[in-house]
Amino acid sequence: LAYAEQATSLDERKISAHILKGDLLLSLSRSEEAISSYRRAYFIRRDHQTFKALVDAYIGTNNSNNLKEALTIAKEANANRVMTAKSCTLLGVVIARCQNGKDKAKKAFE
Repeated sequence: LAYAEQATSLDERKISAHILKGDLLLSLSRSEEAISSYRRAYFIRRDHQTFKALVDAYIGTNNSNNLKEALTIAKEANANRVMTAKSCTLLGVVIARCQNGKDKAKKAFE
């Protein structure tokens, strides 16, 4: 974790350092700090890696407000990526986690 923090301090625009730091924080069950690190990467560049990391972190908190955030991010990924397989899958995963979401996800992908 110290090396990831050092990497982000040396180059704050290095997305891989923010993602690595977030991954390490998440593995230490420090979800809110991980989300913060992923959000830094997200604000630098919105690509599948940053969308997925942020969505996974939000889902992992089991917080209904964070689930709404995950849904917002997944919808944005879908809009930005013009419905690629990865962005559709990301959105489907979030929808399936929502209340009554499994049925909605099945209908959306039929």
